Amino acid sequence: MRQITVARVEVLDDRRSHAANRHSPISRLPPGPLPVADLPGEHPHHALRGDTRVERVHHRPSVLQGVAGASAVVFAVAALVGVAVLLGTPSMPELVNADSPMNYFLLARGGPAVNTIVSLGIAIAVINAVIAIMLQLGRSLYSAARDRSWPDAISGPLTWVHPRLRTPVVATLTVAALGTLAYWLLPFQVLLLGSGASLVITYVVVGLAALVGRIRGRTRRAAYRMPGWPLPPLLLLATMVVVVYENLVSDWVPVSIALAILAIGYVYYYGYIHPRREDRWTLPDPVDEEP
Repeated sequence: MRQITVARVEVLDDRRSHAANRHSPISRLPPGPLPVADLPGEHPHHALRGDTRVERVHHRPSVLQGVAGASAVVFAVAALVGVAVLLGTPSMPELVNADSPMNYFLLARGGPAVNTIVSLGIAIAVINAVIAIMLQLGRSLYSAARDRSWPDAISGPLTWVHPRLRTPVVATLTVAALGTLAYWLLPFQVLLLGSGASLVITYVVVGLAALVGRIRGRTRRAAYRMPGWPLPPLLLLATMVVVVYENLVSDWVPVSIALAILAIGYVYYYGYIHPRREDRWTLPDPVDEEP
């Protein structure tokens, strides 16, 4: 449901949100913002409205500048590394055909010691990224439970927040347990395909939401207005069309997984949430406290 939740956040009518505050289990939670851990360049749009409202109200310019600045740094560093490898490789055919192009380049230009140091740095960065992503997923699950996306027997425990640390402990531990079971029971290739498929869904739905929200006027009072609209969402959707086409040509399985995830989400939404839409998934504002 995460992908569909993103679209719902983008096109949210704020009036419905304010009117529905009384229905939310967040009123039972201790006041205060939830810290958000997100990884710039990986899933910067996944921070849900309920987790970021306090920062957006009190520190709106700094948050927007921070996200834009971090994204710019990520793209600049990635482009710099890519250009350096392409210009510095001793053999372009060997680089292209290597099982690990970066390792080939490091061994050819720096030797085993440099390759080991860089590989350790990459491993540490991956571990840090996984930690950030797990924290973010825990907050996404908490947000879904807070908005009563699940039956009350499930949503209730998932909305429990640590009274001092203000962290969604149960939701985070649940994500960790589900991830451990998936890693234990499912082949790595299945996990890889599922992760890539979910990214395709996310980017397509966010692009559509950015277009539809502005066209229908649902985001006219939003705290952030996208510069250069509608060019960014159109470029995003065009890129996703190319990605989906290339996947269909080379391997249809990832696209099938993406469509299956989307179909399951729609079935759950229209089968359970939509009939109860008056008091479920209303996306209310969180309880606030003075900074």
